[in-house]
Amino acid sequence: MRTLFPVLAIFTIALFILAFPDGWLLIQIFHRIYTYSQNKNTSFLFFVFCFLGIILTKNAKLFYVYAGTNAKRCSQKDIGVTQAHVGRRPNGIPIYGVQITNLCFPGCSIANIHLSCGWFSSANLINPKIFRRVAYNDCLVNNAEPSQAGRILSFEYTTTYMYHLSVSSATFTC
Repeated sequence: MRTLFPVLAIFTIALFILAFPDGWLLIQIFHRIYTYSQNKNTSFLFFVFCFLGIILTKNAKLFYVYAGTNAKRCSQKDIGVTQAHVGRRPNGIPIYGVQITNLCFPGCSIANIHLSCGWFSSANLINPKIFRRVAYNDCLVNNAEPSQAGRILSFEYTTTYMYHLSVSSATFTC
């Protein structure tokens, strides 16, 4: 699989550049997810799952907005939340990887992102500046600080089952 990866990467990059006017933006997202998956020593399938999740779950029109125009306003649909099973602890408890992405273009920042998260808890420590539960069904992302367009916030949590995480509120600045 590793010998086939360079060919697939070049083909994918060429396809995005030809298919999307702002193909470089997709390439940046692709690269950030790949780098994260390699740094965390997670599987290549996790990388592919996250990238395809961002592409397939979001409206393709996001990537057709030209830089310099503010015709498109951002909404909660422009925050990508993807997660996948990435491994197990030695005691068998599953590890889940989460990526929260600002997909709002051109250049809008998103602050004060809150996710519905139930009674979210993790057996491993998560940096509270990246993600923390503040109340039942209310988790705060990035310490309420602005997240620039294209930025990916990542963390892993360990628990017996995957929590349903969805955007409940956010503040948009264009």
